[in-house]
Amino acid sequence: AKKVAKIPDSLLFHEAAAIPTTYLTGYQVLQSNGFKSDDKLLIIGASGGCGTAGVHIAKALNAKEIVGVCSGKNVNFVKNLGATTVINYENQNIAEVFGEDYFDFIYDAIGGANTADIKKVLKPDGMFVTIAPSASTFARLVVKMQKPKWRTLITNHSKQDLEAILQLKEESGFEPVIETELPFSASGLEEGFNRLKSKRTKGKIIVRVIAED
Repeated sequence: AKKVAKIPDSLLFHEAAAIPTTYLTGYQVLQSNGFKSDDKLLIIGASGGCGTAGVHIAKALNAKEIVGVCSGKNVNFVKNLGATTVINYENQNIAEVFGEDYFDFIYDAIGGANTADIKKVLKPDGMFVTIAPSASTFARLVVKMQKPKWRTLITNHSKQDLEAILQLKEESGFEPVIETELPFSASGLEEGFNRLKSKRTKGKIIVRVIAED
């Protein structure tokens, strides 16, 4: 009961399935790590499941500047989600576009971010949070020795946070981005995991366990 929330009438079951874990993750990355609406926010991997949710949550929290990083084919997609600026990592360098010590908060929603590049564009007192840490960063989490401004987030399934997200959704009007729905079968699950491993998904992959009426 402490980890679930009632699905509002405005959401179908398959739409509700896209809320956790990605929206919980984005919400907790920001809310649990001191994000403020006037922070300059960078979201790496802004077109994936956690990235799209991060943009939606940040916008719902009235973030004034949201910079998304994605491939060229997804630039307009991320812009339409609510990002104020979008960087095409294929031909743009974040530091060259914004300069050093620019961002107050960086959310790595995909993993594999270049540490040297991150440190260059993050303010000295800025916050970096990843959900896909390197081995050394994860080890710090395990032994409870995380750096104060360089953190890993493991999503905590919380009824209170789910209800807060649903309230933000109601107020801001964002809709979960669903790339595809797959059947609950061996082939469907295999396809889903292959799509996830490709790191090329736009939004969430939903597995439909039973058909809706």
